[in-house]
Amino acid sequence: MNKLVDFKFQYVDKSVYPQVIILLSELNKHSHETYEHSLDVYNLSAQLGEMLGLSKHKLCNLCTAAVLHDIGKLAIPTYILESPNMTISQRNYVKYTHVKETIRYLIQGGFPQEVIDIASHHHEKVNGSGYPKGLRGNKVSFEDQILIVADHTSAILMTRSYKSGKTTKECATILDNMAKNNEVDKKITDCMVSILNTRDMLWQNPNNHSMSL
Repeated sequence: MNKLVDFKFQYVDKSVYPQVIILLSELNKHSHETYEHSLDVYNLSAQLGEMLGLSKHKLCNLCTAAVLHDIGKLAIPTYILESPNMTISQRNYVKYTHVKETIRYLIQGGFPQEVIDIASHHHEKVNGSGYPKGLRGNKVSFEDQILIVADHTSAILMTRSYKSGKTTKECATILDNMAKNNEVDKKITDCMVSILNTRDMLWQNPNNHSMSL
């Protein structure tokens, strides 16, 4: 079955739902790995947002941003995105270009400014060490931080053409260090670890269903 059709976008802003489907379909054709990552980040963001008590409006903004946070990678050749031997210059090109292009795609698609802001801040950090703007403190909103944690978690755990995924335990250690370094709120990383532990338990029991949203 078509995963895009089956996926339940409960928290995607209905006013931009058609644009989301079109962009994701294009992303799936361009880089299936990035597409899978985007769905995973949506799912993790939704679970975190629910656990942390976000309102429906904030959840919709967060999750719409989450599923399209890497849409700017449409502008980057697939052979670079999925290269197992990416050069430093290529890595820097991807690093800075995809955020700029994500903003462009979302503006062109008529997405709310709140969605554009959250999506464009997914590499920022509360301590100011992130990019592209080096935002600090309350300039990195709570919703921004949820997406940052969801994105990191998916990137750490997923196996890509150029790397192997890490274990839940290894991921938990990395998230804990992020909180200790004041990159994100510890409340968010603690919730993420709780979600991962629950997911591991469900996967180990074949009689349970998945936690997809």
